Order: sequence, then C-alpha cells, then structure tokens
Amino acid sequence: MNVSLSWVRQFTTIELTKEELIKRIGERLGAVEEWTDWGSYYDEKIIVARVKAASDHPDADRLGVYTIEIGGDTERTVVAGDKTLAVGDLVAYIPPGVAVPASIREGKPFVIEERSLRGVASQGMLGSGKELIFNDNHQHVQKLDNDVQIGSSLKDVYELDDVVISIENKMFTHRPDCFGILGVAREIAGIQGISFKTPEWYAVANDAVFPVPSEHLPVEVDNTIAELVPRFTAITLAGITVKPSPIMVQSYLMRVGLRPINNIVDITNFLMHLTAQPTHAFDYDKVVGAGNDPSRARLVVRMSRDDETLTLLDGKKLKMSEGHMLVCSDDVPISVGGSMGGADTEVDGNTKNIILEAANWDMYQIRRSSFELGIFTDAVSRFNKGQSPDQCLPVGAYGVELLAEHANGVVASNVVDVYPAPHATVPIEVDAKFINERLGSDFTPEQIAEVLNYTELDASVADNRIVVVSPFWRQDLHIGEDIVEEVGRLYGFDNLPMNLPVRQASPASASDELLFARRLRLILSSAGANEVMTYNFVSDALFEKSGQDSAQAYHIRNALAPDLQFMRASIQPSILSHVYANIRQGENAFALYEIGKAHDKQAIDSDGLPVEHRRISLTATIEDKRASSMQGAPYYMARRYAEHLLDSLGIDSYKVEYERVDDVDTEKMEWTWQHLSLLFDPQRSAIVYFDRQPIGIIGEYTNKASKGFKLPRYSAGFEFDAERLMGVTGTRSVYSQLSRFPATEQDVTFISSSEMSSATLQRAVEAAIAEDRLMVKVSIIDIFQRKGDSEHKNITLRISLQHMDQTLTTQDVNQKIEHMVESVSRHCNVQQV
Repeated sequence: MNVSLSWVRQFTTIELTKEELIKRIGERLGAVEEWTDWGSYYDEKIIVARVKAASDHPDADRLGVYTIEIGGDTERTVVAGDKTLAVGDLVAYIPPGVAVPASIREGKPFVIEERSLRGVASQGMLGSGKELIFNDNHQHVQKLDNDVQIGSSLKDVYELDDVVISIENKMFTHRPDCFGILGVAREIAGIQGISFKTPEWYAVANDAVFPVPSEHLPVEVDNTIAELVPRFTAITLAGITVKPSPIMVQSYLMRVGLRPINNIVDITNFLMHLTAQPTHAFDYDKVVGAGNDPSRARLVVRMSRDDETLTLLDGKKLKMSEGHMLVCSDDVPISVGGSMGGADTEVDGNTKNIILEAANWDMYQIRRSSFELGIFTDAVSRFNKGQSPDQCLPVGAYGVELLAEHANGVVASNVVDVYPAPHATVPIEVDAKFINERLGSDFTPEQIAEVLNYTELDASVADNRIVVVSPFWRQDLHIGEDIVEEVGRLYGFDNLPMNLPVRQASPASASDELLFARRLRLILSSAGANEVMTYNFVSDALFEKSGQDSAQAYHIRNALAPDLQFMRASIQPSILSHVYANIRQGENAFALYEIGKAHDKQAIDSDGLPVEHRRISLTATIEDKRASSMQGAPYYMARRYAEHLLDSLGIDSYKVEYERVDDVDTEKMEWTWQHLSLLFDPQRSAIVYFDRQPIGIIGEYTNKASKGFKLPRYSAGFEFDAERLMGVTGTRSVYSQLSRFPATEQDVTFISSSEMSSATLQRAVEAAIAEDRLMVKVSIIDIFQRKGDSEHKNITLRISLQHMDQTLTTQDVNQKIEHMVESVSRHCNVQQV
C-alpha cells in the first residue's frame, strides 16, 4: 500500500518529522518497506508560465517557438517539440540549470541548458506530462489547470513536496480500511494522539446525497447470489465528457503507483485508493448494445456457466467454468464481479453516458476466482481482504459529485441499492482491569476511552467499564482482546511498562481424550508393544492392498502428496504398511500400535461436518522362521494383547463377548465395522462386544491383505473404538488394592458341545466362583477337538484365585473348584474331564 503524506494531510495534521513518523508507523501500524522523497524530484525554480505568443519554427516542421510569461514583465523564448499549444495555455517552465524531474527519479539527472535549436535560441524547456511525472504522455507539452497562478512554483501549486511511504500489504490483511488513504490517515492521527474526524460524505449511509434525476434511465439488478454479493449499488449519469483528469488527481495517482487514463477511469481509481472501495464505470450505451434487449440496460449479477467467454480490459480472453461472479447486460457477461471489467463496455473518448457501480463481493469467492482466472488487480487485493458493504453507497455518492465536477455528469436514474442484510454492530464491553492485566499498564477507563476515540472507535465509560461501538469500517473488532491490542498499539507497545503481566499459576485442566490416550499407551507399552505414528492421509493403493473401498473415504482435492489423497477410514492398514520394513531390518517378533483418528462418509455431525473417530489399533506379528515353533493360532496372540488392554482398563471380562465375523450380519452393523471387517478373515476373526454394543474387531488378516502388505503368516491384530472404551471406563486409572497373600492356580478342562462358545463358558466359571474379597481370573488355555468328532470339543481354563485377607489352603481351593464345576456343569451342560 503506497501512502502519499500530502494526500494524508488533506484529512489530518502531521506533527512529526518524516523520520519520526516513518518510525512510528513501523512500530504501531505496519512494516514500512521503503519510502520515497517525492519532493526531491522537483526544483523550486520549475514554475507556472503562460503562452504569450506561438509560431512555427522557420527551419523545423515539428518544432514550435513560444514566448512565455513567467511572472511580472519577464518573458522567455522556448523551442518545444509540440506545435499544439495556443496563446493563454498554462505550462510548466524548466529554466536552464534545473534538472528534469523524471530524470532525477530514474537516477540519471538531465540538466537543462540554454541552447540554439535550428538557429533559434531556447531559454529552457516546457515539460511534458511524463517529464513532470504527472502521466505517461511524452508527445505533448503538459497543459496545466487554468486556475493556477503564473510565476508560482510547480512544487507548491500541486503539493509535490511529498513523501510516499510503501507499507507491506500483509500487515493489513485484517485491516481492509487501511488499503485506502482515508483509513491510513485515521491511523496516523491515532498514533500521534490526534483526534480524527471522518469526512461527512463518507459517513452518510443513505441515498439522500443523490440529486433528483432529470430523466429516467433504468438500471435493474437481479441479485440471484445474495450470499456472495452482500451489497450492489449502481446509478446512471448522462452527458459525460471524457477528457484528462485535473493535474492534482493525475499526480496523486502517479505517486501511489496508478497510471492516469482519463477523467472517468481516474476518478474510479482515485476513489479506490482514497476509501479502499473499488468502483467501476460502464459505458451505458455499450451495455445497452451488449444485452439481449436493446430497449433497456438491465444489469444481472449471477454465477458463471461452463464455457462462457469474456474479453477483459487488459485484452485477456477468458473461457470460464462454473463458480465465478459476473455482472451481465441482461444475460451477456460484461465484467468479472469485483475483479475486472470487460473490454466491450469500456469507457473511451466517445462515451456520453455511464453506469457507476459500487458493490461488495464475497472475499473468499474473489480469492478463488482470482487464482483460477489469473486476475490480480488492485480491486482484487482490496476485496479479498473483506471490505465493508456499508461504504458502497457513500463512496458511490462521492463519485457522483466528482463526476459532476470533472466530467459534467448529470444523474439520469434512480440509485439502485440491493442490500438485503445490513451489517449490525455489536458493542464490545471491557473493563480497565482486563486491559491493564494484559498490558502491564495502569490506565484509567477515561484514558483508555481517549486513546480509542482518536481513531473514532466511539468508546465511552459507563459504570467503570469501557463500551466500544466500532464503526462500519472496523469489522475486525469482536472481543475484549481486540480492544487490548488497539490500546497497546495506539499507545505504543514500546511505551508500556516493562512489567510481566499477572497470570494465574494454576495449570489448565487436562483433556479427557489426552488423559485416556496416555493411559492406553502405558498399558500397551507395558505389554511390550511399540507405538507408531502415521499420517491420517493414505493412498488409494493402501485401500487396494487391504481389500477396502476407497470410494467410501474422503478424497482430498489438494493433497499434500500423490500418495496422500484420501482420509483413512481405519488405522490398521497404516500400521500394516510398516510391518514388512521392520521385518527387513531384522525384527522377528514385535507388536505395533497406534492411537489416532479415522473418518468415513457415513458419519456426519450436526453441522454437516465429518465425524472424527478416535481409534486404538494394534498388529502383532512373528517372522515365519521363529513362528514355526509357535503353538496355537495368531488370533490368540492378538487376543491376549486385547484382553490385557481391556483388563487393565477395568472392563469386566464377563461382560465382553466375542462373536465370529462370519456368524454376524455385518451389513446390519455400523459402516465402520463393515469396512474394517473387509481386512480380516471372517472365519478367523471376531467382533468384540461390551453390553451387546460393538467396541472393536480382532482377528487374522485375509490372504489379499497378507500378500499385499507382505505379512508373515503368524500375524493378527485388533482395532477398538477409543471413544466407546473411554465411555465405559472413564479417563483415569482406578486404584485396586493388591493382596498380601499368594495366589494359587488350577487348570480345569471341560468337554462341551462344539456349539458352546469358550467365552460363554469363561463367563460362567467366573460367575460361579466369584465372592466378596476373592480375586478371580479365568483364562482360556486351550481348545481341542478330536479328528472325526464334530460334536464335541475340550476347553481348558486356567483359574487363578487370590484372597485379600488370608492364604488359601488346598482344601479351600478344592472346595471352591468343586462347587464351581457342579454349578457350571448344571447350567452349561458340560462335563469336567
């Protein structure tokens, strides 16, 4: 953002030197990238002169000879490469010994000398617009405004003793008002401790400022995308005269980096750099001709359609897709809303009537369209910061005044103002203690209100509290901390006392989820498992290896990498992808676990956002050579880890049930278990239930997964819903007193029908032997079925008994076991072997 201090002085006093002001701007407003002493380009001796006589050069067809008056009775003769000047024209005279301003700016000063040109002595030079840095015109001598005084210094007449400061745009990301001279002037007043008063024309928010139209030229807006166009205003002006802008306007535009074009375009650019509100002027008659109905001009604001085309002002031809905001003449695009106008409705030298538009556009949609269409204009840089819709009408009204003054424009229609949801300001209340605690200061409420009122934040004190009503141009203020920042910034953070702010020493309460995750880590790590951390993003290949469907996972449009295109639906595949790498490194027996998140398209919260499932997942594996000596199926290895986890969490084992996957109608289950079951062999895996609610799945992997991930044959794992586990057990470990007396164990084998579930028998044994003060643990040791006997199987259980108050004798243990066998045999129809 380029800021002209001469322009700023039109709205506030500057009491600091330029060095002090630049330093304070850097400290309290935004980082100063560079500053330019614009006044150093202009010598005081460059003065206003008037053409007294004009004649052709006797020996050069392209040269003119002029006698000019430079004040008093003093005259000079000047030869110029421009024969269009007439008697009475006011020009800028550069006398001998003075350098051309543009040459100083370029770093190559060109000093004028008195010399003879084709036999005629020239006593100086008449500056062109380019040489005077007013515009880019180098073909003709620059004609000055008719109301300037002959003999006056050009530097004084046009306020050229200026300093232009370049402030980094990123500093104003949350301050759209500071993309205009008016907003920066307000802040410069505030950081100097000077009260600022916004010009009355900018504060007016109704159409009373518009004169009554002499005739009606209708402008209609069909606002079909109201949520993306908070406000749209437009008005028609007739009788426009297109000509160069006043020199002051051209000079200000050049100083801040904008090229003057003509009075209509220059006024829209002048308004934009003054207020940060971009405006656009359409040639009314071209709009009428562009539309489908030549009888009227009807502006339609709508979204673009596939394959629509538009040629922009810069000549770029767009072929658009859906999703871009357009201004259309009837149904024909004439402008990309908030970005750039079209060439077909451009204002040119033949324009007589215009439509002046001042609208507000959605900042996020502007940003998307800018990148997709490759449009990066000053209007885009302002709209994508979030301009206030309340300024559209005041800025449009001021534009009408300027067009009437400098282009002879006459209002020819009623103003169109589509503003369905006006912005409402909510007062912010904060007390002095709240501010002082955070700044380490001791301001009174009155002092705080005074600092805030410098920049028109409308702060008042009521019951020892400061009430702030932010104006419409400050939409970045919402909470008390915003006011703290304003006070510190305006007062100067460097001026605050060097005291540490008072803070509470008590720690913040720990998150339940983090506490539970820590508990899970301690349990599994104590069992010898190793934690891994993988991305929440996975590739399509990972779904393919595991036999799962990537179509049911969220696809990431802007993926971090080609192999991270999907949000994972379960954690198991991520862990399995690291098993083979560890085997290659010589690890022959290990268990990996991860506590993380998974997503699926079937789970949506009340806000329409994806639900994050918190999971605990483990894989245990033994390399093939070492596994050859192992007895039992891998399923039981994974189950031992799972039961250790559940037991350590304090989940009663008799409430946990295991049901083989191929005995379950998974299609009637939640999608997450349906999806996860695709990874496990349905005949060698089980759904884990607690109180008849599924909490996880445990088992061995399918052949496809084993081959895809290059797993050893002796591999199995589980995945549990961490949220359901936490709901059952709570977040904190429960203390259980240890017995001082020894435990005793006995193995008991039952013969049962092949239909009998080992888990059912385990629960029955625990229930039959349980009593107060007796610690009982029942583990399944072996399940054996003879060849040829499909009706029976042997189930061996290991029963551990430990009393809290005494040592159990052999007689005590035998009695309890006998009582248990009798009860279980009767209720479960089994026999002890």
